Amino acid sequence: MSTHTKLTEEHIRQLLQSQRELHAPETLKREARLKDYESEYKRSVEDPEKFWAEIARELDWHELWTKTFEWNYPKFGWFLGGRCNITYNCLDRHVKAGKRNQVAYIFTNEDGTEQ
Repeated sequence: MSTHTKLTEEHIRQLLQSQRELHAPETLKREARLKDYESEYKRSVEDPEKFWAEIARELDWHELWTKTFEWNYPKFGWFLGGRCNITYNCLDRHVKAGKRNQVAYIFTNEDGTEQ
């Protein structure tokens, strides 16, 4: 085993046992869509169909769904009858809105540096 492999395995073991908490940068907190996790989580558990229908309306749909959720054990389906293009929702609509050449994702490393 190479030294690099040993360091990687040791690092992973340390991370699995770490009690340290990593917190989001303040700028990310201010700009986040989700401001109150506990409240939103509670809503999602109390009425999941209503909650997810509200969230789904934030996307662009070619056709809106006719039924939010259906469960006929063992099969289930979400947004029945709806049609959307997830690639358009992830990328194209932002380019169309003039948000070209902007960072799409910021990753914060264990040491706090960002990529």
